[in-house]
Amino acid sequence: MSAVPRPVTHARADGDASLAMFGWAAILWLFSAIAQVLLDLLFIVLTLMIRDVFLGIAVAASVLIAVLVPVVGFLRPPGRAVSTEDEPELTALVRRAAGQMGFEAPLAIRLTPIPVVWVRRGLGGWSPTLFVGWPLVRGLTEPQLTAVVAREIARHQVTGRRHDLLDASRHRAARALTSRIPPRRAAAAALLRASSEYRWPVEAAADARAAEALGVAALGAALTRATLVAGAFDHLGGRWVAVLAPRSRFPGDLFEALEEALDDPHVVRQLWAAIATDGAADPWLTSPWPPLPPRLAALGEAAGLSGGDVAPALGASGGDPVHVHQAGELDRWAPRELFTRSMNDVPRPLRVLDDPAEVLMPIDEARTTLRRATRRDTVPEAVAAAVDALEPASMQRRTGAAGAGTDEGTDWRDLARRIDSSVSTITWPGRDAVARAVLAGCLGQVISADLLDAGWTSASRWTTAVLVAPDGRTVDLRELIDQAMETGDATPIRTLVAAGVSAASPGVKATPGAEV
Repeated sequence: MSAVPRPVTHARADGDASLAMFGWAAILWLFSAIAQVLLDLLFIVLTLMIRDVFLGIAVAASVLIAVLVPVVGFLRPPGRAVSTEDEPELTALVRRAAGQMGFEAPLAIRLTPIPVVWVRRGLGGWSPTLFVGWPLVRGLTEPQLTAVVAREIARHQVTGRRHDLLDASRHRAARALTSRIPPRRAAAAALLRASSEYRWPVEAAADARAAEALGVAALGAALTRATLVAGAFDHLGGRWVAVLAPRSRFPGDLFEALEEALDDPHVVRQLWAAIATDGAADPWLTSPWPPLPPRLAALGEAAGLSGGDVAPALGASGGDPVHVHQAGELDRWAPRELFTRSMNDVPRPLRVLDDPAEVLMPIDEARTTLRRATRRDTVPEAVAAAVDALEPASMQRRTGAAGAGTDEGTDWRDLARRIDSSVSTITWPGRDAVARAVLAGCLGQVISADLLDAGWTSASRWTTAVLVAPDGRTVDLRELIDQAMETGDATPIRTLVAAGVSAASPGVKATPGAEV
């Protein structure tokens, strides 16, 4: 391993590949632009039909804003500027990472409230800008953050403006994946999938260049930890925000709570499962980084290691996070930057650490959702119907007994779509993985609440899915439900349901074959 990697070789396979990248960038941009133009034309036609001057002015203003927003966004970059005077340790870390990659140009530094790292090219004589997510600065050790920053500098070194153009065009087209119009979603997914082949050589070249300077194990451990921190932000933080938003609240201690949650092994295991589901649902269509497993495998192959040897235990890169003088102020700034939508719509902070149960377990909502999805009047009936849906054989028996014209034969995929309609918008082949996660989350939460009422205890303050039975066994409900969907055998789930029913209503007879 050399201290400084070899001179930069741009990832520009050949002239045809470069031309193809420009072509895909143009196609993706036209796709997103045409969709916006058609929507604007629709409003203009409506305006002409009703001859409403004020509506016409509004449409013209919206078109002008749509054109100006990207320009203004570039001139006014996101995040918060960092100076050497304010944060000498952080700026020294960035200079050290740049030096390891042989990058001599000065870098402006801006902190963002989301867990991303990227380098944006400057226009003309402007210096490039390094954007670093505050969750990563807070959640990575100093060596890990140095490695992640160095890797993004390496990506900047091996790419050119054509890559930036393709990335920007893909980002615009990715917005169509959430469209309510199925053909538009399908077209966007097809275009994104077809243009993905030009991204992997770039990312692999950046990983290889960074590994040459830092070492394969150090880079692998840093990428692993960064993926976990970003997953915690997306999944745990996203869940807390979704629960609190209807009450005009937001997690004011978001980063303190995430830091404590990441010390829980049950949370870490569930986060890796959620990250794997994300990878199945979105095979690098919209994610800024490629999935972690193929990256580690490629690094290991280059170094003659197996993927599991690349990133040892998460604590392998010892040390503490880089010292940040304004850490307390940034902890308050980042959530407000994320969740304040306008000056007239400012939600109030809530401390998750003071009462995580209020955030983690809105059980009434879960029970209502399950009853609505199964079309049952009571919670026990809804749970029984959901468990039946896990077993194809049981579903078929009940369908035959109930006859035509009923919804008794709903399988777990249909049930997941009724719980969360957005499952239907996920492209294949990842839809099943998302459906399993949705159903396991909702059904597991309802069964968990019943078992807690029956005398079981929670194994973690951060997850409702892992419980400790009266005899000391630890049970992960989500894992059991996922296994039932995989195997078609829901016997362990029926056993747990019977345990909750028997304790809550001693006179109620448990389902045959499901005695504890």
